[in-house]
Amino acid sequence: MLWYFRCVWQELLNAGLSLIQRKKIVTNSEKLVVLLIIGTIPAMILGLLLEKKVETAFRSPLLVGISLILFSTVLWYVERVGRKYKTAGQMSFIDSLIIGTAQAVALIPGVSRSGITMAGGMWRGLARDEAARFAFLLSAPIIAGAGGLQIIKIIKLFIVDSLSFSDLLFFATGMISAAIFGYLTIKYFLRFISKNSLMPFVVYRVILGIVIITLFFLGFIKS
Repeated sequence: MLWYFRCVWQELLNAGLSLIQRKKIVTNSEKLVVLLIIGTIPAMILGLLLEKKVETAFRSPLLVGISLILFSTVLWYVERVGRKYKTAGQMSFIDSLIIGTAQAVALIPGVSRSGITMAGGMWRGLARDEAARFAFLLSAPIIAGAGGLQIIKIIKLFIVDSLSFSDLLFFATGMISAAIFGYLTIKYFLRFISKNSLMPFVVYRVILGIVIITLFFLGFIKS
């Protein structure tokens, strides 16, 4: 995320410093900084309040399957009725808060974070590719915060000898592979979504949800 949007982050950093000095929004980049801050607040608050629930009670395969199907209808709806004409620079602060609230809903497993955030953006009038770009930028602070907390926990466990060096290599391998495939996903997803609708993802989510629910009731997967 950081590497793919490295030029954007540099621009936003400069805009943020200018904003602090002037205390007044002048450019679209400065406005985007404020929009991202506002949009981050809902997920940050709910993430801290529901951290234990997210890691335990929300992990039911049945809930995941239902969420996959239920929130695919949200993607279908915004694809059909979304006006999709705004750019990020035309967003209001209310738009950002609503999109950020949509991102917070993704704390429920099975609700695609990027998907529901894009849906929130498209519902508020963002063009499909603009909604996808804003969704990725908005995810960075939350992913960084959550990932940072987990890394600290892992380091603490290693210090007290609860984890071995091979365990650290296991986590490092996961992080590196996630970074590589995450970069490729962002790159090709943004290219795909600029020319195509969300309907293939709607179909995929419904099929996957049905498979998970079926396997759950057949006893192949358990809570």
